[in-house]
Amino acid sequence: MGSVVTDYKLYRNQGGDDQSWTEIIGFKHSNHGYVATFDVASESMTAGKFYQFVYSAKNEIGFSALTKVVSIPVADIPLKA
Repeated sequence: MGSVVTDYKLYRNQGGDDQSWTEIIGFKHSNHGYVATFDVASESMTAGKFYQFVYSAKNEIGFSALTKVVSIPVADIPLKA
């Protein structure tokens, strides 16, 4: 069993297959209940693109390597009928 995770760093690319990562500032996490949430300003993401996310966890040894990539599509908010 490893050390307790004390922090995370979350990163996002600029859309598509771009593998250059930008840290998401203001990422909040909680070890209680295993909840991780974040807010990304909608104006910083473009509808029709897939954004990729990775993260790194920190324990008493330091930060881990980046995780595998998770891709999330972004769409416009549907119009009211």
